[in-house]
Amino acid sequence: MLVVVVSDYPQKEDFRLFQGCDNQDRQSVTRAYRLIFYPRPEQPWRIIRSRIRCRDIVIIRQVVVCARLFFPLLRASSIPHILLPSLFQSDLYMKLQLRPRYVVLLTLICIVGGLIIRANTSSSTMWPIPSLPAYSGPYSVGTFDIEVPSADLLPAAPDSNLVPETVSCRVFYPAENDKSHRARPVYWIQDPQKGIVAAYGQFLGARPALASAFTYLSSIMYYIRIPALRNAKLLQPPTSNGRWPAMIFSHGLGGTRNTYSQICGLLASYGIVVYAVDHRDGSSPIQYIRATDKTPERIAGYKSISHQSSPEVYAARDEQIKIRLSEVSLMHELLLRADRGETLRNLDPNHSRHKLFHNTKGEKPENDLISMFAGKLDVHTPGKISFAGHSFGGATMIQFTKSVWYSQMKSSLLLLPPTQDLKAQVNYNSPVFLLDPWGMPLQSGPTSELRHKPMPSFDSAAPASDVSPVLAILSSAFFNWKGNLNQIKGALANPDAAGTSLNKHTPAHIFYPKDSAHLSQSDFGVLFPNITKYIAKAAEPERTLRLNARAILEVMRRQGIQVANTTNADLELTGDEGEDEKARGDWKILSTQEGSVRAWVSISADEDSARRPSSEVKHEKEQTSAAVLGDSLGNDELAGAR
Repeated sequence: MLVVVVSDYPQKEDFRLFQGCDNQDRQSVTRAYRLIFYPRPEQPWRIIRSRIRCRDIVIIRQVVVCARLFFPLLRASSIPHILLPSLFQSDLYMKLQLRPRYVVLLTLICIVGGLIIRANTSSSTMWPIPSLPAYSGPYSVGTFDIEVPSADLLPAAPDSNLVPETVSCRVFYPAENDKSHRARPVYWIQDPQKGIVAAYGQFLGARPALASAFTYLSSIMYYIRIPALRNAKLLQPPTSNGRWPAMIFSHGLGGTRNTYSQICGLLASYGIVVYAVDHRDGSSPIQYIRATDKTPERIAGYKSISHQSSPEVYAARDEQIKIRLSEVSLMHELLLRADRGETLRNLDPNHSRHKLFHNTKGEKPENDLISMFAGKLDVHTPGKISFAGHSFGGATMIQFTKSVWYSQMKSSLLLLPPTQDLKAQVNYNSPVFLLDPWGMPLQSGPTSELRHKPMPSFDSAAPASDVSPVLAILSSAFFNWKGNLNQIKGALANPDAAGTSLNKHTPAHIFYPKDSAHLSQSDFGVLFPNITKYIAKAAEPERTLRLNARAILEVMRRQGIQVANTTNADLELTGDEGEDEKARGDWKILSTQEGSVRAWVSISADEDSARRPSSEVKHEKEQTSAAVLGDSLGNDELAGAR
């Protein structure tokens, strides 16, 4: 067996060739590796291990010859080193017993396949990997993963076995723009990549064998990178209180902590520390849960639950929401403890290499990254933590804020009794951002009492206000889904027409960008724009995300939360007139006047349909259409990325 190992950085290049191959074989492998597996020189190297049997070195030589024949195109496109590694690592070449003509054919197929992928992704060069655009805010963005045992965040063992063993998230934060900071790239598909891609294949309906093959065909996705700095140093807050605002983000069906990296990173680039939660409720294709002192490691797979309304479906969704709410509660506790500087055990092996994190002996403490948030988060002032989510995550945040505000009600879905800090935090000023929220999970019979209660900001006990902290941004597909639209309006308004709360409070802001799909608010719309355009008729995915971020930022400003000013590029302003308009702030994004922002439509939250009792709202059959794409990658948008 011959093992080729390449270290992290070029200057540390280290080929270790085990005994059993002569010098000619070694030279052939080295030459083939550089031509086929060598990453782009301007990028940090990634550890790659390729196992090649010495007796089949002849195949490697054939590939080298073939690569030389097509060298100009290969060098321009970097296609073979993306598509061929999976072939060698899978030992598939052994079974095929490739002959020279087949190697030539394989190389040509790789070239054509790479060009086809290039034509259907967001890449702007011959480089065939789909790319995520850089964040447009004024700050650099850092990121790392957190996984903390739930027992470390709880005063006592939970009464329910539904509470996950650990709570996991990816945090996006404003970072120092240190050009000397060198770290491994942040890959969009986290480890173990093959297992996650195979799980997505099954999530899309493929059988296990086909899903396994899917991991080789889609190996190009392994190299997608999140445009953030791994383990970067936290930027010192320029706010008046010396603290960064914080947000907890909940993903939808088929999502993970990474699949909303664009909207989360974009908000972080404007000065928000965003915690994107990984839910272990069976809504992700797969979740790998690490072992703790008391629990073994395990894998949580996807739970296939119908999208049609029935008592069994409502019971299953209620159970998922209970798990989600417990995770959001644990995340709130994690934020408090991180800000207080308490020691937290991060199970994720994601230590920083930056010398500023090391102690005087050069040692790296276990919680070196979490500790940098001590005293830097605005999480103790009531109503300052923002709660956001997409689709099923939007429904999660509606139920979370209501369950905490009305925690004394029997229909509350909280598995963990809310702490006094949490009760104080969730109030009528709490910003709640709902991206294409899904209404069906809110219609459960056992939670009907909660459903008929208004959001905390619209409660009769809340003081009068002309500023609403609640923002819902739909897609045009979900706007046209009238059953869901009425359910969301009912959840955001007071369903009692005789109530007075709506008379003294500004109603929720509700908008939708034209020509947008359910996936437009996730990373999938940006990564695969041609696919979403063809299937869901979606356009301008990057602009859709910027509009979402602009509206969120403006609501936070009006709530007195300090964030950076929107850049001219995101405001779509140019010239001297642009500077004059920028001085007025981003007021247009929340304007209800038609045409204030191109292709940005305001929806009234006070229509009669929003105030009808839910019993009068017929549950429309969830149907697939050409404008509908779903489940964060999935089968239909009405089911979709929730």
